[in-house]
Amino acid sequence: MAGQIAKSQKTNKQFALMLSFIFKYIEDEFLLTYVFETMSDFDQSVISIFGHFLPNLQTHMDIEPYKPLYAEIWDNLASRDWSLTKVAEYYKELYVKFPGIERVPENLYIDMIIKQLEIQGATE
Repeated sequence: MAGQIAKSQKTNKQFALMLSFIFKYIEDEFLLTYVFETMSDFDQSVISIFGHFLPNLQTHMDIEPYKPLYAEIWDNLASRDWSLTKVAEYYKELYVKFPGIERVPENLYIDMIIKQLEIQGATE
């Protein structure tokens, strides 16, 4: 039982760290509201939400330690070629990897993607 508690504590610390990176590097009010809504209203996991922000976070921090969590969709991140095609492909793959994203209203998910594109300068 002590081992399970220690494992849970370690996991919770990792989740807290992931969220702290989002709150540190994401300054857009819409995106921060998106984090809160997806966690509270649509029951998204921290790992899923963190994945939503990896394209933006990689410009601020080393995301390589998170590669094992996102191995299936990593190729689109590794290229850092943020064309509209790459970003769209990344978010499609994220949607498949985390089926719970389907609980997020489509218009909210698309608005989040558009905001991420704006931040990355891919819509200019």
